[in-house]
Amino acid sequence: MQPRRVAGMSALCRARRRNVYRYDAWLGCVSRDQSAENVVQEMVRAAIRRLADKRGRPCATEKEILGVLFKTKMNLPDGNPVKKDLAYYWHLEGPHSEVVYDALYGLAASGAVSYGKTERCEGYRSGPKHAGRPLAPPGGDLDTARRELDGVVAGFVDVKTMVAEIYRDHAPYEWYAAYKEEFMPKFQGYCDAVLQSRPARHAPEDVIRWLDRIVVEYPPLPAFIEHRWIVMDFSKMLHAVMGSDPRHEHKDLLRELQRLCGRIWEAFADRVRLAHHDVHYEGRVDGWRQKYLEAASKLDRDIREQVAAFGRVVQDDVRLAPDIEEALAGPDAEDLEPVTPDSILAGR
Repeated sequence: MQPRRVAGMSALCRARRRNVYRYDAWLGCVSRDQSAENVVQEMVRAAIRRLADKRGRPCATEKEILGVLFKTKMNLPDGNPVKKDLAYYWHLEGPHSEVVYDALYGLAASGAVSYGKTERCEGYRSGPKHAGRPLAPPGGDLDTARRELDGVVAGFVDVKTMVAEIYRDHAPYEWYAAYKEEFMPKFQGYCDAVLQSRPARHAPEDVIRWLDRIVVEYPPLPAFIEHRWIVMDFSKMLHAVMGSDPRHEHKDLLRELQRLCGRIWEAFADRVRLAHHDVHYEGRVDGWRQKYLEAASKLDRDIREQVAAFGRVVQDDVRLAPDIEEALAGPDAEDLEPVTPDSILAGR
């Protein structure tokens, strides 16, 4: 489809193609995709400037830019097209946006922003090239987005606080934050200390307490049933190891559990991405789904193989508290036909 031209504007459009100005959507000189890209670039550049002004230092990191733009997006009304242009999906590190990264790298390539390190900071800063020229047309929707960005940056404290606020206000499931921000880093830290023969900050009882919490908070959704069985096997396995080998004489068991802990998170994040992404990424969903099913199937097989290899850790050997058993099964489990990743891949 050829870009629409506005009568009487051909000379101005030609000038605009030479990057004198880029009011593309306003004058119809380029396609909607190009217009959306320019809007995102303008928002990225604005985020860098606002963050620099807020903190009194010239640069902003990728995580800061990604976070403040996500909060801006979520605060915008659904009818504002900038909300759609700032396309995100939830994955391993929270809300992620390939369009924001593409815009940032495009600005860096054009000289509109630059990356550098000084004694005061390391990150992106506004560059001299086209510094005063708008990348997208002025207008009510974009102006509204800029004002919303101003408010978000005004409340910015630091990355850690911002991430906590995003997970608290927008994480699709409580389990997402409970596992990623609490259980996984604590358990990984515990394993590192034991495997490196350093004093651990926490006791095995603490690990079990953290584990039971993420079991209770697991989302009772049919779409996650195959991952639920994986978590059940991992939970029983960890309970058994912590109970039978609290001093970790067999460190290979703990090392394997540490590895499985990370893979469980990766599989869950892959499943979350399937359900929580903006329409911009719909064309990627089939590939994402296949990746998730293959990873979940392999993870399920590996956990079962490890249970068999350990010899003494089988599902019937460990009795969990009734509330933990109920949480793992889920309130609607009796209404669901048990499904395994292998059966899903086989089309059953």
